[in-house]
Amino acid sequence: MTPATAELELAVAVELVPGRLYTLGAAVELDGRISWVPPEVRGYQASNAHLLLEEGRALLVETGVAAVGPALLRQLEALLPLGSPLMVIVSRPEFDCSGSVAELSRRYELSGAGAYDFTRVGLSNLRFASRSGQLEPGVAIDLGPQRRVLAVPPALRMLLTHWLYDEATHSLFTADSFTHVYGSTPALARVERSPQAPPAEAVAASLLAKFWWLRHLRSRHVGDAVERLFDTHDVDTIAPSNGAVIHGSRAVAAHVAAVLAAIRGFESRRWE
Repeated sequence: MTPATAELELAVAVELVPGRLYTLGAAVELDGRISWVPPEVRGYQASNAHLLLEEGRALLVETGVAAVGPALLRQLEALLPLGSPLMVIVSRPEFDCSGSVAELSRRYELSGAGAYDFTRVGLSNLRFASRSGQLEPGVAIDLGPQRRVLAVPPALRMLLTHWLYDEATHSLFTADSFTHVYGSTPALARVERSPQAPPAEAVAASLLAKFWWLRHLRSRHVGDAVERLFDTHDVDTIAPSNGAVIHGSRAVAAHVAAVLAAIRGFESRRWE
């Protein structure tokens, strides 16, 4: 058994809100070859899928990279019986957040939406009560009488991207943003609860590895959008598709401040 295989077999689901919110997946080792991470960073980064459960209904936000698929499928089966209905939302048309869709379609009564074309696995894409019929800001997904998941404007993105906000657990699903928290071990890479955020310079480097255009940012609209989103929604958990889940209001506040400082630095040309 290789070390990588052993880590996948040891990876467990992380219970964030008992019975209601879990993060599935595993951490992958950083060796300079992952394009959305600064090449000099070493350690581990989590590849995530986030499971929302409510009154017999299940929603999976992202499915992680294919490499963590075995861990994700094993963890999911322990929480949701095979053959159960499962809605999947994929945030972006990229493989790092859709790696296990095909296998999920064979194991569950799958329905899906977002930026993945589910016709590729023989399913129809879900339609929503929006002008386009697509998932877009303002659309609500009802998991139960007291559980609404709202599509919100993505404050930071490259391609078509969906961010979601779970009103019941105060969780914000940020796709490929807020991915800057790594770990020295696979376990430490999964969840960040400390209110000590990394320096703005390190956050800026992490942002730039994915959002190359930030180097050319000359207006305040991106930073203002981030501020507006967190002013509008009470967030206790930031759940990205890659990187540690930031859990707890104090940790969220610290990391939002660090991301804002990094973005304001691009706006003012501080990082040139």
